[in-house]
Amino acid sequence: MPPTLAQRLQEIAAILTRAGIDDPRREATLLLGHFLDLSPTELLLRGDEKIPAPAGLATAVERRAKREPLAYILGKTDFYDITLQVSPAVLVPRPETELLVEETLARIANDRPSRWLDAGTGSGAIGIVLARQRPQTTVIGIDASMAALKVAAGNQQRLTGHLRLLAADGRHLPFASHCFDGIVANLPYVAAADLIGLAPEVRDFEPRSALDGGPRGVELYLACLPEFHRVLRPGGHLLFEIGADQADIFRHHLTPAAGFEQAEIVRDYAGLPRIVRCRRCA
Repeated sequence: MPPTLAQRLQEIAAILTRAGIDDPRREATLLLGHFLDLSPTELLLRGDEKIPAPAGLATAVERRAKREPLAYILGKTDFYDITLQVSPAVLVPRPETELLVEETLARIANDRPSRWLDAGTGSGAIGIVLARQRPQTTVIGIDASMAALKVAAGNQQRLTGHLRLLAADGRHLPFASHCFDGIVANLPYVAAADLIGLAPEVRDFEPRSALDGGPRGVELYLACLPEFHRVLRPGGHLLFEIGADQADIFRHHLTPAAGFEQAEIVRDYAGLPRIVRCRRCA
């Protein structure tokens, strides 16, 4: 006789606990619910039912026990108010990036057309939310990775028709000068030497090209600043996500002498410096 759903859930949680997963009960619930097409509430209410193990469940549990990100196993993750398809071609969108979205939305007019660039779009997470929340805004998402753009295109087709996608490098933007009202960027910002200390889910499975920001973690951003300045209209907004120890570096570089003003650092929900926001000098 197969075990009950409650027993199977307990078995999966025990495996994940031994593997060092932080929230094994929650992840066990998500895994089992995914393969049975049941919500957490339905799993709880039907806990006494005996159902044979669905095909693929054991392999999925084994993959998670090896610390592969749950989002890659399920092929999806929640972000802001949407569910995104993800794959190992893109970073799994982080909760702290939702703060970057909020800060950006606060700077996009809701009553008139505008034009924004999402640099390093990855799965399309930021650009899609912006396009959905501000339908009068033209949002262009760029990424240097064709594999990432393929994932973004799938999400764009399911979730919004307002995001345009383009293969491009932030250091060499294929746009006219002064053509954007704002830029939001989430580029690689982990210092190369710090990669080894990341969680196994990140270090061993997520694309290194989307993590490695150079020796100090800031090199790619700094290389992109001249182009960001060029394509922003005077007074245009620039917002981007940074590492917790990088605030002083960007304060030093985002000065009127470099063409930027009103540079501020926004702390994340853990109280750590996480977002830079500034404006192009008028």
